[in-house]
Amino acid sequence: PILNSQTIQRCMEYASTFDLTLFVNPQDHDLAQNGCAHEGPTASKLGLPTIPETAETIAVAKYLLLAEHTNTRIHFNQLSVQRSLDLIQQGKDRGLQVSADVSAHQLILTDECLSEFDGVYHVRPPLRCRSNRDGLRNGIKAGIISSICSDHQPHEVAAKMAPFAATEPGISSLETLLPLTLRLVDEGSLTLNQAIACLTHGPASVLQIDEGVIQVGQKANLCLFDPQAEYQLSEQSLKSTGKNSPFLNQTLKGQVRYTLLEGKISYQSQL
Repeated sequence: PILNSQTIQRCMEYASTFDLTLFVNPQDHDLAQNGCAHEGPTASKLGLPTIPETAETIAVAKYLLLAEHTNTRIHFNQLSVQRSLDLIQQGKDRGLQVSADVSAHQLILTDECLSEFDGVYHVRPPLRCRSNRDGLRNGIKAGIISSICSDHQPHEVAAKMAPFAATEPGISSLETLLPLTLRLVDEGSLTLNQAIACLTHGPASVLQIDEGVIQVGQKANLCLFDPQAEYQLSEQSLKSTGKNSPFLNQTLKGQVRYTLLEGKISYQSQL
């Protein structure tokens, strides 16, 4: 991490000069330290070291002010706090070029999952309280968050077998990105169009590439999926060598059937 604000400003000035987007994971490291849980009743009950909401919001505020000062386009990765969205919307209202994404698991899980000290729920930023989770969902509907990411961090078994605070943070999540996003549709939190946009056009817009839409003349870079296809996630069904998923043994809905790259089938599922 870059801790020196002057260095961050110099990076932004460079990015602005060359019309680049600066991607940041907002976290004040002095406040986060070696925390592993959301600051709240659950962490207090379990006796876990915490990462307060302010570890994120202070960093977001700092980056927004520096982006405004340097006229830099900025993207915030893996937000976890609803108040961060308020700050970003204020920045948008001032004309800042700012976008944001959220990890799929932050839209599904909460810090209540930590009750059994299972290291599979250790992620960074930490799982937050229910109100933050719901605020992130609303942030997508409001257009403040444009993308949902997998935050894929596979680990070997031993990395998750230590006491909770000593485990490696992260979830093996690439293969559950689609079904978790579709779960939000089934629950009524997002429309199907909103969900698809967060996995296609939204990320493409952030990266400034001409993809993520279906129209005449556009390259056929597509995923065809069955939103009703159900399967049970297991260590055997996960293609990743990292099996550290909190969704193991759950029934998930939504499977990719075909992937097309420039009009040619590059992947076909075993129906």
